[in-house]
Amino acid sequence: TRFASLSVRPEAVALQERESDFHERYSGPSPLWYLVQVCPECFFAAYPDDFAPLAPAELAAIRAQAPARRQLAAGSSLAGERRMEDASTAFRLAVDCYAVRAPNHHRLGGIYHRLAWL
Repeated sequence: TRFASLSVRPEAVALQERESDFHERYSGPSPLWYLVQVCPECFFAAYPDDFAPLAPAELAAIRAQAPARRQLAAGSSLAGERRMEDASTAFRLAVDCYAVRAPNHHRLGGIYHRLAWL
C-alpha cells in the first residue's frame, strides 16, 4: 500500500539537550517520534529504508501477524502528528515486525534502544 508519512528534520527544530545516553530533546516535535513509518492498512512498521520488497517467508509472517498489530495500534494516530504514546506504539509495532523478519539484531537493538528513550 502506498501511503504518506510525516517526518521531522532534526535541523528544523532546536536541540535543547543531549542526555548522557545520547537521547536528544528538542524545543519542538522530536524527530525520534517519526523515525518509524507505519502502513495504515496492515500496520507493518519499519524504518523507511526497510520498506523494500520482503522475502516470501517474511511476507507470510508479517501478514499472519496483521490482526495483532491492528489491535496494538487501535486508537493511535500513526499517519499524522504523533504524541509520545503514538511514537511508542509505532516502535512496538516495529519490534513485532523486525522480530519475524530475517534476523537483524542490530536493527532490533536500535528499535529497543529508541523505545527506551520514549
